This record gives sequence, structure tokens and C-alpha cells, in this order.
Amino acid sequence: MSARTAFGPFGFGLAALLLAALAALVLLTLMPPRDALGLRWAGIGWGLMTVVGVVGGIALVRCHGRPAHGFFVAAGASMLTRLGTAALGAWGAARAGESAIGPYLAGLAAGYLPLQILEVGWLLGRTRTAS
Repeated sequence: MSARTAFGPFGFGLAALLLAALAALVLLTLMPPRDALGLRWAGIGWGLMTVVGVVGGIALVRCHGRPAHGFFVAAGASMLTRLGTAALGAWGAARAGESAIGPYLAGLAAGYLPLQILEVGWLLGRTRTAS
């Protein structure tokens, strides 16, 4: 079994979902328990970045090692989708009130950072094993 099949798109997706669930648990433990609005917006921010991060990461894993244009299209689409969904959510959080913005940003960070680190680590590991 090669490294490509051992940790391909399915393995990456599973690892990303487990890491996202761990990030959600950390986020929930750090949020004030009685702040329903804050918990809601933290969950929205986390959910937006998690869905886009898992789907975008799987697309990058599938395209890695293929002709360059496919990988760059997947990377660009993932980045633009993350920016667009983050902006749309920020607009909603701003409309909900000042107390929703901080938790929304915390949720974005909890959904984005762990999955981005996993993506970069996976791609660096694949690049090193390919040479």
C-alpha cells in the first residue's frame, strides 16, 4: 500500500472531521455556557469553515500530483469559497449585534486553523515522499 492510498481523500476527510470535532469541543469549553447568542454564532462560524475546509481539503488531496492546473483551480476555489462564506457570515453576525461578532470570529478560527494546518502538513508530507 502506497502513501497515496493509505492517506488519500477518504483518510484525509476522516482526519479532518475528527480534528474539526476536537476543535468544536475546545471552542465549546471556552465559550460562556449561558451565552446562547454567542454559542450560536460560534457554531455558525465553526460550521462554515469546517464544511468548506473539509470539502476543499478533499479536493486538494484528490488533485495533488495531477496536472498543475487542476490543483491550482482547487486551491483557488477553496480559498475564494472560504473568504466568501466568512464574509457572508460576518455580515450576518454584524446584523445580529455586537455581541455576536467575537464568538463568530472565534468559531471561524476554530474551524479554519486546525484544518489549514492539517492541509499544509499533508501536502508537505506528500511533497517530501514524492521526491
